[in-house]
Amino acid sequence: MSDDAPEGPQDFPPGTRDSVAQRLGQSLTVDGSVPDRLDDLPTASYRSLSDHALWNEITRVQPRTIVGIKPPDIARGVFRGQSMANRDDLARFADEITRVEGVRPVDDPLSEYEAAATLDDQPYPAIIVDLADARALSELRRLTVVDYIEPLYFLDGIGCALPTYSPNVADEMFSPNPAQQQPDNVSWNYRHMGIQDAWALFKNGPGVIVAPGKGIKLGIIDTGLYSDAPQFETSTFPLPQGTRNPVERLSAMADAAVHCSHGTRIAGLAAAPAAGTASPANYVGIAWGSDTVCVKVGNGVVQAGTSVYTVVAGMDMAIAAGARVLTLAFGMPYVSDYLRDNIVRIYDDQSRPSVLMVAAAGTNVPWVTFPASMTRETVAVTIVDFRPTSVSRYKKYAGLSYFPDIVAYGSAVDFAAVNGPGDIPTQGNAATLLTTIGGSSSATAMIAGIAAVAWSKIPHLSRAGLVSRLVESSSLAGIEGETGGAGRSLEVGWGIPDAYVAAGGARRAAIEGPQSVTPGAGYQLTASVNGYEPFFTYQWDTGETAQTIAAVAGAPGTSRSHSVVITNTQDSSVLTASLTVQFTGAHVRTIYAEQIISEWATFLVGKRVDRLVNSGRQLRDGCSVVSVRGLEYARKDGVFVPVGVAAESKDNGHNGFTVRRPGGIGPRSLDAIAHVWHDGLSAVRMRVAYEVWEVDPVDCVEPGITRAVP
Repeated sequence: MSDDAPEGPQDFPPGTRDSVAQRLGQSLTVDGSVPDRLDDLPTASYRSLSDHALWNEITRVQPRTIVGIKPPDIARGVFRGQSMANRDDLARFADEITRVEGVRPVDDPLSEYEAAATLDDQPYPAIIVDLADARALSELRRLTVVDYIEPLYFLDGIGCALPTYSPNVADEMFSPNPAQQQPDNVSWNYRHMGIQDAWALFKNGPGVIVAPGKGIKLGIIDTGLYSDAPQFETSTFPLPQGTRNPVERLSAMADAAVHCSHGTRIAGLAAAPAAGTASPANYVGIAWGSDTVCVKVGNGVVQAGTSVYTVVAGMDMAIAAGARVLTLAFGMPYVSDYLRDNIVRIYDDQSRPSVLMVAAAGTNVPWVTFPASMTRETVAVTIVDFRPTSVSRYKKYAGLSYFPDIVAYGSAVDFAAVNGPGDIPTQGNAATLLTTIGGSSSATAMIAGIAAVAWSKIPHLSRAGLVSRLVESSSLAGIEGETGGAGRSLEVGWGIPDAYVAAGGARRAAIEGPQSVTPGAGYQLTASVNGYEPFFTYQWDTGETAQTIAAVAGAPGTSRSHSVVITNTQDSSVLTASLTVQFTGAHVRTIYAEQIISEWATFLVGKRVDRLVNSGRQLRDGCSVVSVRGLEYARKDGVFVPVGVAAESKDNGHNGFTVRRPGGIGPRSLDAIAHVWHDGLSAVRMRVAYEVWEVDPVDCVEPGITRAVP
């Protein structure tokens, strides 16, 4: 999730601080105030449009409109998931709105017109109205009880066709059970994201792969699942039997019939079961052991549009059914305050388990659409195209000869999944068993599936911990226009995730410790992997089995080589690492990253984010990192000054940080991961401090990268 906004003022502009004590009897902010709604996302809001432009957006489908309601003396109607008006207020303010000429209230009992509740169990402060003309819209916008006005429907542009799939020569076969007679098919692109390797982490004693994704239910918020989607029939649930429950089909619309293939294709790619069938149409989904709930929130037909009310109702239905990972494979050209308020509510709801929302960056648009542009609450995903004969193995979709469309890239994007010519195979219906899916919609299915597999394998991870595992697993290597193998891009985020590493496996190992030590001095060495360390055992050449060992330097001018064998207890894979330590004049000193990390509240909303510092940077010969810590900073007289002493973690109650090194990197690597957080009322600023061994008389400071003083 992104963190690219420029730093703004720490105080609200004049006129935006309105007391809410009369509504809640308590303070939501430090002084009981609430700010105006801000246009702080990469996508503009409907509020930012002129009357003429907004009327054009409202009438694209039909002039059915959401009018947000607020008390006249408060800046907005909903803040931090809580309503600023009680039920009596809402009725009174709604009456004032509907007295405007040309405004007609909609009294339709259909479920798609029922607004959600807020976190304080109040009705969401909004009503649905039909507008007669643009003049009525202009009149409404002048009322002090109106928070915002926006279309009820948006044109999602979801494709409903069932395109055919021509099997790729790189497609594979897969059997979760070695004794299985008939293997299933696996799409060629899974290998590029480490998916089969991740499945191997789920082997039981006899070698049977049991239900990757089990225990993490996927919520497909889309056009519904065909009743005759063959691979989702109860009889074809994964082997061994009994590891998966029947799929749930729900609808937030009065019409529960499925008229569009999009939701079925998303569900198939994310979680189609391994069925053990000879049918060539049977392609396994990524989280094939996950339970699935598919909620119909629209028909995917551009002319009809999709209601933001049904989207929110569908998300709530899926979560109530136990979904932990949601796919949001749609995009809006403008920010809907109604949808944003409710996504914030879902993200912040501490009364139930946290939910990961995976949103499509956008297809056939050059910018990241909403809600993927919500950089705190959603994981924004896009795709790259695999081109085996290209210098860049993964190209960006921008008018390719065989695929003239584009997908969105930008600073809000978090991850990129791999697609390719002809798109990716997935499930259709009884008439078209095998079809395809592409665009950034396919990325929501793939990244959601990878997240479900990783969360299933390490179920105690927090949502932030899960995202951190996805971040640590991802790479920009081979992507067109990207130079490094790690770090964050301004277009494709952290790059392509490796499901194997995200779920606990490791691709690299190293020994962390000094490369040079003063003769006779003691030193420590730590075996490090980029996987989930509790899954691994260690065997040093000294016979020791701890992850960290101690040693004593030998005579001047000599050296000692250390080696370790690291075994993954989940799949028995083995990695090795070695390090040679020179015994010569050396000392320990602290140097500091040049970069200061600064995070603050732009919407009075808390944030937890990982920042990768000095990605790919190396110390010069004769230098090695012993440990990393963080030093807190505060603004004083317009400049940043250090506060206290460096520490691995700091918790100030309202903000803090934790600093660590990525797993499996060498001792000269300056890569560090700073996890910083704040509660929405404060800013957190820190700088990474490196404790390093430095050979006499080498200076380990690299100007522009590190510095000698804080």
